[in-house]
Amino acid sequence: MIAYRPEIDGLRAIAVMSVIFGHAGFELFSGGFVGVDIFFVISGYLISSIVISEVNGGNFSYRNFYERRARRLLPALLVVLIFSSVPSYFFMLPDELENYGQSLIATMGFGNNILLWITSGYWELDSEFKPLLHMWSLGVEEQFYLIFPAIIIAAITKYNGNRAVPIFLLVFILSFLMTAILDEQHPDLTFYLLPTRVWELTAGILIALLHSRPILVSAFTSNCLSILGGVLIVTSIIMFDHGNSGVDLLVPVLGAGLVICFSNKSSAVTRTLSSSIFVKIGILSYSAYLIHMPLFAYLRLSSEAPPELSEFGFLIAVTLILAWLSYRFIETPFRSRAIPIGTFAASSLVITGVILSYAILLIVTKGFSESYFGKSRYGESEAWVQHVDRIYEFESFSHKNHAVKLLVLGNSYGRDFANMLLDGGKGEAIDLAYREEYYDCDLSNMDAMLPDLSELLMQANVIVLGSGSANQSCLDGALENIEKMNKLIFYLGYKNFGYNLNFLKFRTFINRENTIPQTQRLRSEIVQNEMLRGIVPNGNFISLMDFVSDGNYVQLLDESGRLISVDRTHLTKPGSEYMGRLFYKSDHKLVKFLANH
Repeated sequence: MIAYRPEIDGLRAIAVMSVIFGHAGFELFSGGFVGVDIFFVISGYLISSIVISEVNGGNFSYRNFYERRARRLLPALLVVLIFSSVPSYFFMLPDELENYGQSLIATMGFGNNILLWITSGYWELDSEFKPLLHMWSLGVEEQFYLIFPAIIIAAITKYNGNRAVPIFLLVFILSFLMTAILDEQHPDLTFYLLPTRVWELTAGILIALLHSRPILVSAFTSNCLSILGGVLIVTSIIMFDHGNSGVDLLVPVLGAGLVICFSNKSSAVTRTLSSSIFVKIGILSYSAYLIHMPLFAYLRLSSEAPPELSEFGFLIAVTLILAWLSYRFIETPFRSRAIPIGTFAASSLVITGVILSYAILLIVTKGFSESYFGKSRYGESEAWVQHVDRIYEFESFSHKNHAVKLLVLGNSYGRDFANMLLDGGKGEAIDLAYREEYYDCDLSNMDAMLPDLSELLMQANVIVLGSGSANQSCLDGALENIEKMNKLIFYLGYKNFGYNLNFLKFRTFINRENTIPQTQRLRSEIVQNEMLRGIVPNGNFISLMDFVSDGNYVQLLDESGRLISVDRTHLTKPGSEYMGRLFYKSDHKLVKFLANH
């Protein structure tokens, strides 16, 4: 058995509280996500220390190893998944419910990190509304535990430990290099997947291997190095943000390594981390980590506007109370083997079956897509995708007689607007072409463009730039160059349908007769559109928010009670039809131009 080190529980406390406060949005903890990296180092150190000790003692057993891991992780995890699943139906719209079902299955299979990587990108659901977002780290750790015990054992037994350090040092270097190479182009891959996280866990293994041998440094040097480790950890928590690269995580990993490696009973860091408050929170860290994210996510899902920090502060206190209850009545009985293995296995299988049944139901029914506000993006995924993608069929003008040649250049905002023009009931007056290329800048160099795009620009009577945002110099250049072509140009504004749409479902359960059809406009959306109004010539700016907003509030449902948007940014098919009708009924300059030509 390895000796108990209270300072490591204290380090766990630093890690978990930085994650919790970071997820709550406290600015001081902008780098709170590095708590997970600290956990990885601690986990690698402790697990490998146990394996090394048992192998050297001749009593290592894979069965005992994985039983300990199951008793450590599963009971609290299963309880949190049950209690997280109960409110899901009452708080989530169909697309979130379907994704939640996928997350349940992925979490049970310790593969939520893989699911999050696969579903990451432009169209992913906002992470802060996902109750199981944080389960990705469990996936990384468990995938690690499936592979590395055998490597540790082989390195110790086959080579008598002599090559263990070089082997894991090589793994550390290769994984770190992979992170450095892939991070800029594939940040989601490097964040979520095991190969680019192994170096953090391997750092813990290397410390365990080195710790099994005397480290000959003076008490003063040891104290200084452990203090340096603490400084690196605190600095990364305070100074980092989500703009930091995967390579930057070397800072907190090195910090955690220095604390673990050089802390001793006389060091200031050990005395601090071994204090009662740190140790108690560290002991609760696993349950606290599991519990906090569902609480935060459901607070956000039920809120019309971003919750106040005071609300998160209250939930942090609730998290610690629930974590203590979980540790006292769930973790401890199972870890102490007070619950026989047969009872543990049977109860785990039953609860797992219940969770998986609910998850499968959510996936099969596409999140009960018929239940509220019509079919959503995932509820009729095939029809929605076909509707969105059909705009790519309009790559060139069809040269319809007496129709205005209207070219839309833009990203998904431009596609939404192009669909609106077709869906609003007067599409026959337009000869529409849509392209993604050059929707913001570089319209001056016609020779550098694709030949057919250059031709489209020359043929068009009207050009709509539809990226939803632009910096002033970029937009000024685009406007100037198109005006030289003597074209009528419009710029599409930014649209966003509020902080959260799920509160609609929650409020509907509370009062079915009074579903709120609107929500507060986001300040960021108002500021963005006002900035664009100041750049674009008067009358040439198209703000879709003007058609569904009274200034401070934005409409969420069409006249039939169907959602205009399900992700707060992009239009549903009913939303596209509704917004198109509103646009054609307006007295906008573009509408008048189409009517007169």
